[in-house]
Amino acid sequence: MLGFLVGAISIVWTYEVAINKSPPDVKPFPYTDITHTAIHFPEYIIFRIGLMVAAPLFCISIQILK
Repeated sequence: MLGFLVGAISIVWTYEVAINKSPPDVKPFPYTDITHTAIHFPEYIIFRIGLMVAAPLFCISIQILK
């Protein structure tokens, strides 16, 4: 559960940073995807750190639930 929350929050945060820049780095939601929101600085740092933290949390969750 925690891995999902960290991953989801980092993806949403990345998107919010990308569209709130002036000019925006990406188009609004239906016209973009997660790959394009994590290309530019500083969005790619948020995306990479968030998903690098989420992956071990998923692994820990699986080991606990065995």
